[in-house]
Amino acid sequence: MTAKERYAQAHQAGIITETAMRNGISRVDKSGALHHFENLAATNPDLAADMINRGELDGYFSVAEQDERMRSLRRQDDKAGYLSMNQFSSIPAKTKGKDKQEDLQEKYNELQRISRYPAQLEINQYFAEHGHFEGVRPQIHNILYDLTERVAPGDKGPGFLELQEELIALCKLYDMPSEIKTRLLQRMDKRAAMNQDLPLLNVGDRLESMRGIKLYRQADYNNEVGMMHEESEAAYALYKQSAVASGQEAESKNSWMEKDKKERLASLEKGLAAQSGLEIKMQFDAWLVDATARKQGEPPDMVTQELNLQRIIRDVTGRQDVVIPRMGAAADGLFQATLNQEKIKAYDAEKRLGKTVLTKSEAEVLAKHRFISPATFSGSVSVDRESSSLPAGVLLPESMKDKVGGDPGKLAVMVPAPGNSRQGRLLPVVGFRKGDGIRITPKAASKMRITRYQRLNGNISVHPATQAMQSYLKSEYMSESDDGVLPMDYGILPIETAEPVSSVYTNEAGTTDALLPPL
Repeated sequence: MTAKERYAQAHQAGIITETAMRNGISRVDKSGALHHFENLAATNPDLAADMINRGELDGYFSVAEQDERMRSLRRQDDKAGYLSMNQFSSIPAKTKGKDKQEDLQEKYNELQRISRYPAQLEINQYFAEHGHFEGVRPQIHNILYDLTERVAPGDKGPGFLELQEELIALCKLYDMPSEIKTRLLQRMDKRAAMNQDLPLLNVGDRLESMRGIKLYRQADYNNEVGMMHEESEAAYALYKQSAVASGQEAESKNSWMEKDKKERLASLEKGLAAQSGLEIKMQFDAWLVDATARKQGEPPDMVTQELNLQRIIRDVTGRQDVVIPRMGAAADGLFQATLNQEKIKAYDAEKRLGKTVLTKSEAEVLAKHRFISPATFSGSVSVDRESSSLPAGVLLPESMKDKVGGDPGKLAVMVPAPGNSRQGRLLPVVGFRKGDGIRITPKAASKMRITRYQRLNGNISVHPATQAMQSYLKSEYMSESDDGVLPMDYGILPIETAEPVSSVYTNEAGTTDALLPPL
């Protein structure tokens, strides 16, 4: 006899009331659902997350309880991620029957699965092209340095230990020298030992707020650019030789080199900015240690820290016109309001230009050639509960087509991670939707271990998907039952029921007066 039958029998015998019987049966059902969920969580976390988002725990567990179940799956994923970082080898395994490119793609896929930060995508792409990390060491060092700045003064609790664990795993992943790892761990300890009531400037965040400014020496840029034409010509010769050997028609030299130089310039600027950023952080660190020692262990006030950071930035970059954004409440509010207004004006102007001057085909061609770098903006992402039939991925508003092109297969989006706006998850774009706002499908929500009611806030990055990235996204998110073909009418929500843009994109102050920023 089952537990449910015993409750029914007790009610029939007059031992318990009908209410007691119903409550008892409900407890049995809840216990069974929890047992089934825990079994799935241990053996197939994806199905366990799907179980929540299909509503199979509704009626048994509250929204808050279901959210906690998802958090337990995320903690499980974090532990698996640290293990993968520690086990990763950058040397492609020579697998019988596979060529070097296939082995390299597998390693790239492995890197993408364990990557959490937007800056890691550029590192992963470099690895896909070169098979090592040597050319992006400054970018890697910057990621690690920024991680140490997340240690809050006075914090020696679980959050501090988790950051230490993550730093050690990343150092192992990128094969960083032991002396760098030791120095970064010591920096974490020093920050945790500081007085939590005293202000401490976050250099990484301050530099991130200035990412539109070219923070590197112009002379270094000019030296590299001077050699770029010859390097591009040599690269074209190799490309043409390969194309002819494979029986393909080679692209014209001028066209090919124009695109090649654009990519080289973008890569050069990122590399120089990463090197300068690292030098700025290390010089500021050295100044702060000395200044703190002079004040018997207390760091200087925030105004002094800001002035010295500005001095260091000017010294490193040679740009005496640089002014860092101040953190006073009034100044910050004015700065952010001005920034948002400029974004709105630029976006509206470009949107009007695209509608009145360019035909649709001309706009698509322009977007195809223009969209070669990630476009990042602050925003909010929610789950589109009506798109359960679509694969795991992102639905972009149709208004973005003119900016990023109309082929979803050539796009990817890094959306904010749940509970940590600094981290993110790379997802494929599976279509466009009518109305405003970026949404993810329920299957993507399950992959990210969030419930269908949650909203993700933070930086959103739209990326042109390279060939390696497309292969990874297909292997990671497309099941065998997904044919990758989307319905022609993929406007999931009619325009009149779409969520207003003001409720999707907010500014730093948390208000809703900002529209979609320009790409």
